[in-house]
Amino acid sequence: MSMILMIGNGPSVLDRNGGGEIDAFGGDIARFNTFRIDGFEHDVGTRCDVWITTDRFHTWQCAHGRRQVYFMSHDQNPEEQKFLNFKGDMPQAEKIPKTSWERTKQIMEYTAPSSGAVAAYHFSKIYDHVFFYGFDFFQTEQHHYGDTVSSGTLHRPNHELLFFQRMIQARRVIPFLNYTNAGVENGLNDTD
Repeated sequence: MSMILMIGNGPSVLDRNGGGEIDAFGGDIARFNTFRIDGFEHDVGTRCDVWITTDRFHTWQCAHGRRQVYFMSHDQNPEEQKFLNFKGDMPQAEKIPKTSWERTKQIMEYTAPSSGAVAAYHFSKIYDHVFFYGFDFFQTEQHHYGDTVSSGTLHRPNHELLFFQRMIQARRVIPFLNYTNAGVENGLNDTD
């Protein structure tokens, strides 16, 4: 059974002291863009198996084990120069397929889904179970737990939230609390 846990950068990750549970997760750990670990280990753990980044954050480095890198860009031409430059520095990098972007936009009914939403859809196609944690759906003023950047206006909080609710109902993603509170088998039966 393949599993991935997507750790979002939302301030809610600081509410549970979940670092130990995250590090004990029995699958891959994915992190996004300019995530922070140092100084936040107690809350976010230390593992990073998969890094998902956009063309805006292509110089960010993960020093915590990254095995796989996914590059996202709104320009979906797989031969675009930004991706080729990025792949020159990180040969293991793959691009999230255009079909995942298009399907996420269709489900969300909005043209600028977040990296987390696109990754959730994409990973639901390649992993048996996709868990998520620290996704605040841009409902708070602070965008990331590790900096003071505001949420901004690019993403639509209600669209993001509704997208994840639909993905939960379709049993394509699972809140991480279901995994930690009841184990994966019980969590899969209790995702409403």
